[in-house]
Amino acid sequence: MAAVLKNFTFPRLASMLPWDKWLDGRIWQLTEGEDFKVQKVTLRQMAAIRARQKGGKIRTNIRGHTIVLQFTPKGGRKKRG
Repeated sequence: MAAVLKNFTFPRLASMLPWDKWLDGRIWQLTEGEDFKVQKVTLRQMAAIRARQKGGKIRTNIRGHTIVLQFTPKGGRKKRG
């Protein structure tokens, strides 16, 4: 049955994820259900927002139950090798 609550503290999912680690410039493969609990497209959107806030861009690729991402600082390029 539906109920009206006087108050409720909503969890902040975005702040619960290790964005500083994932946006360190390395290529990360994250597994759905293990590394994150949201849909892959939602994580992709969250990563893009965090990358902009950090002053850079994010590259992503959804592969099955995983998402691969890499942060690049604005004006910078990751070295190949």
